Amino acid sequence: MSEIRKGSEAQIILTFNASHKELKEAIKRSAELEQALTKTRLENLVAARRTLDSNWKFLASEPDLADADREHAEKLRDMLGRETFFRELSEIEQHANALEVAYSERREAAVDARRRAYEEALITLHTTPGWEQLDEAQQEGAQMSLADRASGEGAAELSIPLLREQTQSCGHVLNAAIEQMLTAVDGNRVTSLSVGSFFAGGIETDEQLEAALEGLREKIAELIATGKKVLVQ
Repeated sequence: MSEIRKGSEAQIILTFNASHKELKEAIKRSAELEQALTKTRLENLVAARRTLDSNWKFLASEPDLADADREHAEKLRDMLGRETFFRELSEIEQHANALEVAYSERREAAVDARRRAYEEALITLHTTPGWEQLDEAQQEGAQMSLADRASGEGAAELSIPLLREQTQSCGHVLNAAIEQMLTAVDGNRVTSLSVGSFFAGGIETDEQLEAALEGLREKIAELIATGKKVLVQ
């Protein structure tokens, strides 16, 4: 079209004869695009591309992902890459929506698992001997990290991997809260002791088990003898 506008009469004729079929097809395609790509459908296309570039990257690494979801992703990628994508907008939206549902289900499950883990941790904290000896401010301080996550605080801004990571680390957060609580009650008498260090390398025989337990018993007895209150973790 640019050459036709700028060229000489002879060049215009030659160019038109050589490319009139392409021009006809381009004009037809332009009209189809204008008709098909409404504002809503353009927004849906952007959302579909975002689903493929972002959410699918996470879903693709999930070991239990259904074959149907992988098929949705393959078809979505193929359709978005075609020149005739605008003729398959309904199917594009269907495949993108299916992946969005799969992602949302996993996100909701991760949020729920995080909430339940920290709710149970709060119950454990509240029933640990010594909790009733704290005043209101001390209780609030000890349970703060657990209560925030039990309430779902900040979950909307977190990725699924981070939500899962926080769920897995719930035990460590609980141990820290219990240690803070006991320290408030007994001061510097409280000391924590990691059980895992006594079982490093695993246990394969009864003799190894007895040796590990004996080592743990001796260490706790040693700490008690110095006036410590031992928090076994």
